[in-house]
This record gives sequence, structure tokens and C-alpha cells, in this order.
Amino acid sequence: MGLAKVKESDTLADEPVAQPSKESQTSEKLIAAPPLYYRPGDHEQYPWSPLPWKGISKKVLFFDPCSGATLDMARFELGATFPEHFHTTMQATFVLKGRLQKDDGDSMVEGSFYLSEAGEIQRSIVAATETILYRYFAGVPVYIFSDGSTFITRPDGSVSVAGRLDLLRKGRSTNLISP
Repeated sequence: MGLAKVKESDTLADEPVAQPSKESQTSEKLIAAPPLYYRPGDHEQYPWSPLPWKGISKKVLFFDPCSGATLDMARFELGATFPEHFHTTMQATFVLKGRLQKDDGDSMVEGSFYLSEAGEIQRSIVAATETILYRYFAGVPVYIFSDGSTFITRPDGSVSVAGRLDLLRKGRSTNLISP
């Protein structure tokens, strides 16, 4: 468990606080950072968490509550479709098994690696075979769709509706975060 230094005046009531050593000459206390979420060992023992999109599920392997960095595996059943979207953080993807077909004709095939920058529009995809992806997000995975519907991933892999953003002001571009 990591510890973060704060001034005594910044400490909130009822927070777990680690006491400084007697040798400490400052008035700082240490507050425990939220624990890391991770699932060690054989991943066959962990269930897949269904996502709101039919035929798509995932397992979170690691989640850092301070940075939002997330490692997960996503599974697409044959024929499952994921709509065009973008993320607020960088996403790195390795295709462990299968093939996904993008709506522009390109394919994501087994053994391939892809990197999507924050704000980069990711095309709609269909699973041509059962597919499993290994993914890293540099921050909390947030999915924003072209209609503005927004979903945020929780540490356990479940996804919550986070509202609707008005993207019509921004217009259509290849990156909706950069100016």
C-alpha cells in the first residue's frame, strides 16, 4: 500500500492516517493511498464481466486508483459489434486470439499490436471470430460514443453510464481531445 504525504491541516476526519515516526521533525502525517486492484494467478478462475454491448465482456487484471492506469482483457463473441468511439486516455491493444473487422475494411488480427491516442476516433468493429484482446489504458477507461453517450469503467470491470456529452460543438475530426 502506497503512502502519500499531506500536511496535518489537509487531513480529513475519519481518514486512515499513519503516524509519523518520533524522529520526524515535521507536522506531516502519512495517509494511505487507495489499494491497488489486481488479480494474481490463473485467470481462468476469474469470471468475465459482461459489458453493456451484447457479446462483449472483460476482466480487469490491474487497476491503479491513483492514476487510473488499467490492464484488462476484452472478449468478443463471434459477431459482437462495438460502435465507433474514443477514449480520454491512450489505449494500447494486443490481439491475443481472433480477428476483429473494422467498418473501413481493415482488420485487427491475432498477434497484432495497436496504439490509440487519447481522443483518437476508433472505428466500429465486428468480431469475425471469437476474439480476446489484452489492453492497457493510461488512465481510467472512459468510452465516449459519437452520440455523446459516455461510459466509465470501474475497477472491477463493470461499466457505468456516465451521461451524455454534447460533441456536436466540436464537429467531426480524427481526434476529439486535441485542439
